Amino acid sequence: MRLLAIAVITVFLVDFTPRGTVGQDFEAMRQELEALKAKLDAQDEEIKYLRLKVAKEELAKAVEPELEEKVEKVVQDYMETPEAKKKIADASPARLKAGYGKKGFYLESLDGKFHLAMSGRIQVLYTFNDRETDINTTATSTSPGDRDTSSFRLRRGRLEWDGHAFTKDLKYHFTLETPGLATAGATHLLDYYVNYSGLPEVGKYVAIKGGQFKVPFSRQRLNSSSSLQLVDRSIVNNEFNLDRDVGVDFHRELFGEKFEYHLGVFTGHGINRRNENADNNMLYVGRIAWHPFGFFDYKETDYDYSETLKATLGFAAARNAGGEIRTGSVRTAVSDDLYMNIFTWDGALKYKGFSLLGEAFLRNLREPAGVSTRSNRSNAIGYMVQGGYFLIPKRLEMAARYAWLDREFNKDKSTTAILVGGGTNRRTLGSDEEITLGLNYYFNGHKNKLQADVTRLDQGFLRTSSTSRVNDDKETWRFRLQYQLAF
Repeated sequence: MRLLAIAVITVFLVDFTPRGTVGQDFEAMRQELEALKAKLDAQDEEIKYLRLKVAKEELAKAVEPELEEKVEKVVQDYMETPEAKKKIADASPARLKAGYGKKGFYLESLDGKFHLAMSGRIQVLYTFNDRETDINTTATSTSPGDRDTSSFRLRRGRLEWDGHAFTKDLKYHFTLETPGLATAGATHLLDYYVNYSGLPEVGKYVAIKGGQFKVPFSRQRLNSSSSLQLVDRSIVNNEFNLDRDVGVDFHRELFGEKFEYHLGVFTGHGINRRNENADNNMLYVGRIAWHPFGFFDYKETDYDYSETLKATLGFAAARNAGGEIRTGSVRTAVSDDLYMNIFTWDGALKYKGFSLLGEAFLRNLREPAGVSTRSNRSNAIGYMVQGGYFLIPKRLEMAARYAWLDREFNKDKSTTAILVGGGTNRRTLGSDEEITLGLNYYFNGHKNKLQADVTRLDQGFLRTSSTSRVNDDKETWRFRLQYQLAF
């Protein structure tokens, strides 16, 4: 096309140029045309160069991140090898790394074989109880009876140590509880255990945890008290949880963290009970959970604002027998064996700031014949539903909970309320109900937050004999305000 244009221009110039001047101007025109052709050729080359440059730049933009990621991964993989860590340790005058991570302040050997992290947590709680007045209940030095109360307390004060030794597969954990709880007379250990996940051949399928820790039973109990959605756990959890115990747990998460299992054996006497078992009966526990959309943690809120739906379904069963068993906050001891079977079902989901949690329980206790005047079988049921939503993402959350339980739903409520296994510690009959509304403000996630909730508690009646009633559906309104700082 370019050559055709040059030819047309040439013919035009020749046709309209006077004949006498053709000879004089032809050479000049030829030179101009050659110069024009050379200029067009140069422009073509420049266009080709620019096109090639742009193509290279676009290719570099697409390839460069992949190359950087590959190089970074190669470097990171190498830095994790024993050879690299040894070279760094030999070349460095320091012998420890120090810093602050997800689990608090830490110290770590340069070869990565030893790691120790320390964290702390305090919860300061204010509680006001507006109790229904009952003329048959009087206050004592250890109980407020039916008086209204207003108090501050250190709900929890804990120090925790986490880490690994010799290999990252061998982890350990300690939790120290400082005085603050009504049942805690002195500083004591809550958790102390080791967990090993490096078993030859089967390490991908099973890990072993041994020591004192939470029995892997109910979901809400397994969640840390530092990441609760309301100020504290439900009345259902207080009644049916198996708390902490000493034993072993075989566990693992499989299939891309979509399936979780626990198989545990424990002494069954509860926390910090170091005396020898009185018989050969043990607490046996099994728990499974299915997370259809991938890993699902035990935290109750959706603080991370999940962009995709997350869900879980769980089931657990436990059995215990012997002269001493523990269920909820009650330890029962008798001269003959008790038998307990307890089951729980749970489910939860999270999506874009919304979270929902539900649990149901069934407990069967069979007493030795002749312990009480009642029939020797006691069935208890309970359930709770809890949910929340972030009105302001990662800042302000609204939450609510409903819980209900009946400790002896199969019993005639006119009978005397005696603690399972006999004794003087009497328990309420009838059903208990909890309705709670809460509001949370997160300054820095769960580590720095302020929580407030209002609860209506409706408790079943308590009898001291077959004819004397102390309370009939006692009602309490409770307000709580709690601040937590974890570091």
